[in-house]
Amino acid sequence: MLNLDKQMAAINDAMDGHAETERRKRLPGEIAIASTAPEVCKRLQVVFMEFEKRLRDEEEIGIVLASFGVVHELNVRRVAALGPNLLFIGGIENGRDVTLIQHVSQLSFLLAPQPKVAPDAPRPKIGFGDA
Repeated sequence: MLNLDKQMAAINDAMDGHAETERRKRLPGEIAIASTAPEVCKRLQVVFMEFEKRLRDEEEIGIVLASFGVVHELNVRRVAALGPNLLFIGGIENGRDVTLIQHVSQLSFLLAPQPKVAPDAPRPKIGFGDA
């Protein structure tokens, strides 16, 4: 397993192109745009792609959510921005289609390898974009 410093270095390297765009955004209004759901969605796409590189063949990307003592584990299928500040994360939990609706200021989840929903199928590609 990679240590956190190596993981973050890999993610930062992968985001170099996006970082160049960010460096050009210096005005307060433009910096605020970088925290919008569409921009956060773009960054999450890079993070998910880097995480996926470390998965075994029988695994796919999942997220773990904990709220009020209840833990939910989702196999992720889609991450989408809706408007300026909401993210939709769609996936499968216990064979059911589920959607997490999350404000970007409250975004917090644990990426975790999950067994594939369909073990013999290729790893599903996660869709990213607008809802």
